[in-house]
Amino acid sequence: MDGREKIKIDEDGYLWIERGGKMKIQMCPHDTSDRDSCRTEPCGDWCPLFGEPHFDEDRNYCLSLCDNTEWFTDFDRFEDLREKKEEVSTCNIGI
Repeated sequence: MDGREKIKIDEDGYLWIERGGKMKIQMCPHDTSDRDSCRTEPCGDWCPLFGEPHFDEDRNYCLSLCDNTEWFTDFDRFEDLREKKEEVSTCNIGI
């Protein structure tokens, strides 16, 4: 997609996208729970196909999702509310 919708990842890692001027949670297109034909699992960073946000070559935020879907938005239209964790360093074990 190449819209300039606002994109938000909330504190729980769930994806929200601005649609019709309102932020709406996005549901997983691969959710198989199918309770009354309504998807119940939100799209989020729990999924191995949910990429980490990054800048593209034009300095836009890019978020890669499943099915080769990418969302692009301007720097000021992206919000990541997840708690930042310190990087874990790996130990070098001499063999």
